[in-house]
Amino acid sequence: MVDPQEAIEKARNAITERVELPGMSLMEHLEELRKRIVHSAIYLAIGFFIAYVFHERLYGFVQAPLDKLGIKLNYTHPMDPLNLYLQVSFIGGAILASPFVLYQVWLFIAPGLYQKEKRFVIPFMTATVGLFLAGELRWLIQ
Repeated sequence: MVDPQEAIEKARNAITERVELPGMSLMEHLEELRKRIVHSAIYLAIGFFIAYVFHERLYGFVQAPLDKLGIKLNYTHPMDPLNLYLQVSFIGGAILASPFVLYQVWLFIAPGLYQKEKRFVIPFMTATVGLFLAGELRWLIQ
């Protein structure tokens, strides 16, 4: 049988753990979300413009496997080359901006986590960034 005093004490402990987190209204949550989305969009735009400066080189990465096979890209519409440059630049910009966008995601969700949940973030992010950089270095070495 459960002791009522023990149940009340558990409930009090759960409430005091939750008190450390700031409470926000729905509108405050939506404002914070809008702020993080706007910052992420700005980072993506900056990444796009930086990648567009190197669009010829990025196009070379896309074309390299086909060059090894002796295949040239076949464009079926006059705007296809420009669209390809823009798409390659956007993807390159998204890769460049991804750490900043992920940081914005973290800033949005971090206030809602308990301290014991936050301690798992450092090993997870270290592994994520390490594997990301290892994959990028693999592409640069080839």
